[in-house]
Amino acid sequence: MPKLIIQKQAGQEDVLEVAFWGLWYNDKFIRTSKGWRIKEKITEPCYNWKIQRSGL
Repeated sequence: MPKLIIQKQAGQEDVLEVAFWGLWYNDKFIRTSKGWRIKEKITEPCYNWKIQRSGL
């Protein structure tokens, strides 16, 4: 599942930072009387990318 963050750094209003992460979710399930439920969710990073642009 990709995550994207776009932000400006405090004190650097002319710099824009874009960060993008790719994550895998490793879920462990348990069977209950109401059906299958997630017992544990672990995120595993698989890639990331970051760029800063100035002069905005």
